Amino acid sequence: MFIQVLNLPVGTTIEDVTELFCRTSIIDSIHVHDAAVPEHVVAWVALRCSQTGANAISDLLDGRFFRGRHVSTYAALFLH
Repeated sequence: MFIQVLNLPVGTTIEDVTELFCRTSIIDSIHVHDAAVPEHVVAWVALRCSQTGANAISDLLDGRFFRGRHVSTYAALFLH
């Protein structure tokens, strides 16, 4: 399952996203797309869990204050 993390600060690293996810052991991979426009910094996090688990994690992280920004998360329904 994948979770998309939006509104990350410019310069966000894979290690930063790992920290946001509390270094959970179910992370398979993290890809950060850094852009010059702050509103376009996005991370895709692949998790080894069910859709229900991804939804729960997304709900816990959505709106969290992270490095000066409120991040938005979305558990993707159709990416595997």
